Amino acid sequence: TRWNDVKKAIIGFSNDPASAGIGVGIQYFPKLPAQYTSTCSNDSQCGGYGPCWLSYCRACTVTHYSTPDVPITVLPGAVAAITNSINAITPFGGTPTGPALQGAVNYAKAWASSHPGHSTVVVLATDGDPYSCAPAVWRLATYMATSARDSSVSASAACSGQQAMPNPALR
Repeated sequence: TRWNDVKKAIIGFSNDPASAGIGVGIQYFPKLPAQYTSTCSNDSQCGGYGPCWLSYCRACTVTHYSTPDVPITVLPGAVAAITNSINAITPFGGTPTGPALQGAVNYAKAWASSHPGHSTVVVLATDGDPYSCAPAVWRLATYMATSARDSSVSASAACSGQQAMPNPALR
């Protein structure tokens, strides 16, 4: 599956001896408590993890993604935490790429400001198409470029979704 390819790449990078000394953290999207991962029929069923869109809570708020599942830790010290974290995740649908990227960049900026002299990069690795929350995918490139210009944080994306652009009807 696409998810298995993403997992294999992240775990492989983390275990590669050439990655030693690089700080790595990880977060997932969508990031929902278990009670919100089943289907919904309206926004009120999603609590603070809405909206309900196409029968799933989408967790479209940036703050849901501003704290990583595994904080930035230097490799190889982070290998076990990254591997255990990624092996515990089961994707269930929805790809709130915009809020997830913004949350990751917010965390990275805070980390970079407390670790001067380090280069900080956000890598967005996704197995899905970025269409369930705003901003739309074509606005993400602008956001990534602006974040890189305005701070010590740069961003890059690695996507294995099926579409290069979301459905035009969702614009």
